[in-house]
Formats: sequence, structure tokens, C-alpha cells
Amino acid sequence: MTTPRARCLQNLAVLTVLLLACSELESGDMRVADGGVDDAGDGDGDGDGDGDGDGDQDGSVGLTCRTSSECGGLDGVCLEGVCDPASEMCVQVPRADGLSCGDERADACSAADSCQQGRCDANDALSGTACGDVTAASCTAPDSCDGRGQCLANHMPPGAVCGEAANACLGERRCDGEGSCRDAPTINECGSCGTVADHVCTAGTCGARLSSITETFVGVPSGELPRGWTSSDDGQGTPAECAVVGALPDERRLRCQLSEAPRTVGLLFEAPFATGGSITFAYEGDLDAQSSALLQIDDVGDHALAAGGSPITFPLEPGSQLFNWLFFTNTGSTGTKTFYIDDVVFDGIVSPEGFDDALPSPFETDVVAGFAIDSSKDRYGIASSGSLRSGPAGSTLTTTIELSRDGFIEFAVTTDSQAGDALRFSIDGEEQQAWSGSAPNAWQRALFRVEAGSHALEWTYDDGMPGEEGMDSAWIDDFVAVPDSCP
Repeated sequence: MTTPRARCLQNLAVLTVLLLACSELESGDMRVADGGVDDAGDGDGDGDGDGDGDGDQDGSVGLTCRTSSECGGLDGVCLEGVCDPASEMCVQVPRADGLSCGDERADACSAADSCQQGRCDANDALSGTACGDVTAASCTAPDSCDGRGQCLANHMPPGAVCGEAANACLGERRCDGEGSCRDAPTINECGSCGTVADHVCTAGTCGARLSSITETFVGVPSGELPRGWTSSDDGQGTPAECAVVGALPDERRLRCQLSEAPRTVGLLFEAPFATGGSITFAYEGDLDAQSSALLQIDDVGDHALAAGGSPITFPLEPGSQLFNWLFFTNTGSTGTKTFYIDDVVFDGIVSPEGFDDALPSPFETDVVAGFAIDSSKDRYGIASSGSLRSGPAGSTLTTTIELSRDGFIEFAVTTDSQAGDALRFSIDGEEQQAWSGSAPNAWQRALFRVEAGSHALEWTYDDGMPGEEGMDSAWIDDFVAVPDSCP
């Protein structure tokens, strides 16, 4: 029989070996001290599968005992140290199957880990098991488990076709790789489309090569002028009598009458145009040798108007164009002279943003004391219209435009400030022009060419000098950003 002294020395040696081994084990990953892997998975680090750590496959650890309480040092998550009465040696035996261990997460792809035959098993769902979003759409299949406890989103790859083209100017709709079907890119820019002659693709839309508006003066109350039209005279005698006339609404036309000589009256209209634009109108007048009529376009070039006949057409440059129909009676002219214009066709006209109501999207300004609608000030002095007025020094206005082709940006601007203050305009971070001075009613035209693509625009009111003069403000009106017309 082993003496008590020999038993004590034997136990002390075994404990020393176990302490050294435990100090080198990584917590819970079943790795041995020399960097090898416990392939048996029993947690003892020796790979023999008996769980005792001594490498001899007999299940004992060489630690003598009389009761299981002396074997507690061998307890593990799924293994328990007990004393074998036959050999009086400590051995490891499996804990009950199903005992919770490890990761306790429970979801569609993983149940809580549990002990199975002495091992802590991850109870992951089989690969392909449904989980998460079970929606099936053109760009995504139902989510499924990967067999390792993770739920995978099964999206179609980016660029996969998911829908038909809406028209001849758009490509097929495609997946974005995140489960959504996105609008198709534009194609066939400036190419023919549809069944109507002269229709082309512009930014994904099939339409007329040039936008066109015909002013027939129908619906304009008799005795008034259409919105945006004004009249002027030379300051002699009574004001010029220019207004819409016609007994019936569908018989209206614009008339100017001069009852004295010499007299000059004008009829003005201004609007922005894309490249390739033109104006066509019908004109009639009872002229004599001492009276005449002409059309000025943008203050340059006088186009004489004959007494009547076929419609007259004039080509236009891109940007805002000021049309001024001028009617003259010279000394010697007798009687009342009457001039009519009708059926004015504006090809390539662009509808500007007039800032009449609320700040339109995507324009943005400072939350406090930024640019704001000023309903008391309009470029043409129309009571029901407005403009955009700057806030105090440092206030900014920003927007982003996207042009499918090279084009232009245009707006009207005026200021009422001292010379050191200025409204500064930048495109993509580079300053283009600044305006200052006290001329609140002298609207100026600002026109800038830009290349196709996206552009960031910014207006900043800069108070560069101490003190104030005038209203210490700037205004902008009639903003347009237009690509060049298709050739």
C-alpha cells in the first residue's frame, strides 16, 4: 500500500503539472500550451480525448482521491471531475446533455449552446433556413441562415436588371446590390424618340426639341396686360394706351394706340431662352409715311415691322432676352395710329423660378435670419409676385443643379447697400461675380456658362464695411438653370 508520505508527494507533483498547464491555456478555446489544438474537443488540451490532460487516454489525470470533492479542479463547462472508487483516481465525466453552455443567444439562426457528450455545441440552424426578411422581390430573395449562426441578406448583385425601361430615353432598371430596384440611367440623349416628329430625349424624357409657349392673350381680361408684359411711353401727353382688347375672350389681341404726334410707346416682355430659341408673332398696323414700328431684341438690333402680312420670326441667343416693340408717330402724322400683335410663339422659352411664394426645393438657407421671400419686390413690379431677399451679413443661399448637357445659369439681381457690402455668387466653391451699391430698382442680368453634370451654387451676402446704407440687402429673381438645346 502506498504510504501517506508517498501519496502526498505524488499528488503534489500532479498538481504542479496541472497548474503549469492551466497557466498556458487560453480561456475557453481548447488550445494547448505549445500552441497546438485540442482536436479531441474534451477541454483538457492534450488531444487524447479522455479529458484528463495526461495524454494516456484512460480518462484519469493522475490525481489520487478518496472523494469527488477532491477532484473539483477538473470541473469544466460540460465536464465534471469525480473520484473513481476503483482506482482512487480523479477522472472527468460528461455533464448531462442539454445543459446550457457558451453563447446563450437564441434567434432564427441559432439556439442557445448546450452540452452534448461532454462538448459545448453551437446549435446553429442549417444553411438555407429562412430568417430575417422573408420578402421576395426583383432584387432580393428571402434571408437565410449560413449554417454558422448568421442570417444573410440574399440580395441580387449590383447592376442586375430588375425592370423594363419606361421609355426610349431610359435604360432598364437595375438592382443596387442592397435589395432595391433603382431608376434606370438616361440614354439616347438628344436622340429621336416617340412617334412625333422632332421629339428628342432630354434628361430621360421624350419631348419637343425646344419647349414652346404661345401667347394668344386668350383669358387675359380686356383692358389689361398679360403677366410679365409692361408698356412705356416717352413722357409726352397721356400714357400710352397698350392693353388686350377683344369683345370675346377667344378673340383677344394686344393693341397699342397713339393719338398724338410725335409720340413713342413701347411694349416690353423679357424671358430666358435655351439655345436655338426663336420668337414668332403676327403684327398689324395702320401706318402712314410719318409712323413706323420696330422690334428691339435685348436692346441691340432693330428689326423694322411691315404693316402686316405673314408671321415674323427672329432667332434668339441663349439667356434672357428683352423684347421691346416700339411704335412711333412723327410730326405730320395725323389721326390715331393703332398697332396690334397676336399669336406670339416663344420657342425655347424657359420657365424661371420667380420666388413668389415659399423657398422652393432644393434651395436652402440659414435657419435663422437667412434669405427669405420678399413679396413687396418683384423684378417687373408685379404686385402679386415677389423675389428672394438676403438676410443680414453672412447669410447664405445654396442649391445644387444637375444638367444633362452643357448649359447656362441665369438670374436677375439688384442691391441696396453701401459700396463695401456685396452679394457674392459662387459655383462649385469658386466665386464668379459680386454685386453692390444702392440701386434697388436697377435689376441686372447674371449669366454663367456651366458644363454638364452636378454643380453646387451659393449666394452669400457679405457685409464688408461697418455701418449701413439703404436697406442693406440684395435680391435675386427669375432663376433658371438650363442645358443647351439638342442640335
